[in-house]
Amino acid sequence: MQPLVGDPPLLSVLPKIPGVRPGRTRTVALVGDSMMAVGLSSTLLRESPKYEDLELVKVFKSGSGLARPEVFDWQTEYPAMLGAVRPDVVLVAIGANDGQGFVEDGVTYEFGSAEWVAMYERRVEAFLALLEAGGATVVWVELPPMESDAYDARIALINRIDYAVVKSSRKAVWYSTAGLVGDADGQFKAYGEVYGTMARLRKQDGIHLSDDGAVLVAAKLLPWLASQQSSAQIPSRVRKVAEP
Repeated sequence: MQPLVGDPPLLSVLPKIPGVRPGRTRTVALVGDSMMAVGLSSTLLRESPKYEDLELVKVFKSGSGLARPEVFDWQTEYPAMLGAVRPDVVLVAIGANDGQGFVEDGVTYEFGSAEWVAMYERRVEAFLALLEAGGATVVWVELPPMESDAYDARIALINRIDYAVVKSSRKAVWYSTAGLVGDADGQFKAYGEVYGTMARLRKQDGIHLSDDGAVLVAAKLLPWLASQQSSAQIPSRVRKVAEP
């Protein structure tokens, strides 16, 4: 079991990744539950045509999660949903339905207990390993602060577990949202400024991102994913292949 390393930072810096070679595309899988399906994915899909070198693939399922594999098992469903697609990058937002106890092998594990934390962490580790298989870079999108204090406390624990697992991986990247759609302390706020205009950042349920809130989360992701590799970065032997 990885030691929990505390709360994730309010903001995170995306690391450098190799640029997309001219004439090539970067395949990005959008993975997760309704936290990906509602708001975030629609914004990413709407904005991505501005970047010719990105291909986005929908691999999400509302109502899913890691707590109830008997309802939807990501370990078996994800490869089937991908089919022949081999993503270069996976953006994952998941866990909104996981703030609950679960039963395994006839034993009930109460949410938040030490046993629950250890078992949930193992599930996150297994899921991350599945997403990384084939060499994909995984960007784990933090669940945003929630309006309900009780629900927010549960999501905060899930974020801490996810953060600890992601930090232990060499290939995975953590992407914070609390500093983007939350207040100065990273707490829930319903409204905020989006490109100079006050807008609703969250759906009426106080859980999901609105399209405007998703704009703030996606604003750095798409340019980062679409960054081009300059000709100076391409090895000369590769450039010669393209020369007449």
